[in-house]
Amino acid sequence: MKISFVFIFLTYSVYATSAIINGIKVSTEESKEEKSFFAEGNAVISSSIENVKNEILKFDLRCNQDLKSKRKFINKSFVCKFHNPSLVESLVIRKLKDRRFKNDPSVVDEFLVWRNIYNRNAYSYYDLIIVKKVSSEAYEVSYNMLSDKEVSFYLDDYTKKQTAFSKSGGVFKIKKQSDKTFLELNYISETDHWLLTSSMAEGTIIEKVATGTKLAIDAVKKGSEDLN
Repeated sequence: MKISFVFIFLTYSVYATSAIINGIKVSTEESKEEKSFFAEGNAVISSSIENVKNEILKFDLRCNQDLKSKRKFINKSFVCKFHNPSLVESLVIRKLKDRRFKNDPSVVDEFLVWRNIYNRNAYSYYDLIIVKKVSSEAYEVSYNMLSDKEVSFYLDDYTKKQTAFSKSGGVFKIKKQSDKTFLELNYISETDHWLLTSSMAEGTIIEKVATGTKLAIDAVKKGSEDLN
């Protein structure tokens, strides 16, 4: 599998383990042959907590219009509402053969999202989406990449995972703040790929992680406030 990178210059040392890029805190950790990438960002949104929660769940609206020719399920005439540079399409899947958290009263929603990614090569995987009501004024929406075995619990017919990352996911934490909503997004990914764990690739990956996190927060903020 061929993986290419466009290297960029960032405003921090290549030896740094953390940095702030466009308001997003990013960091890395290494253990044995794996490298982990983290991102944290937040925003105060002038909209109700229900609007914000519902906007987070609109995964299918975030994609790259320039990649529409590579779509496999979403109609090519569909226009992306919010830009995501590497995301061809996201297919929301609610028809599941079982639900792992069906007996947990705090879990108010559970479904899958199939991600079709293109970044000089084609990748795909399934995310498990869990919506948890942690209090009368707070929700957590988590998304985590599943292994093929984990996907088989939910689906009989599915596409095999194709990605260089062993772990990918995050959690949106939202809390009512008077007439506004405070949103925090925490993201993590892990890889043991020889090139992706190298120091020469670190800057590019960190920049992409920061950009993706900021775009996700900005999309939720704009979409929620447009509903007012």
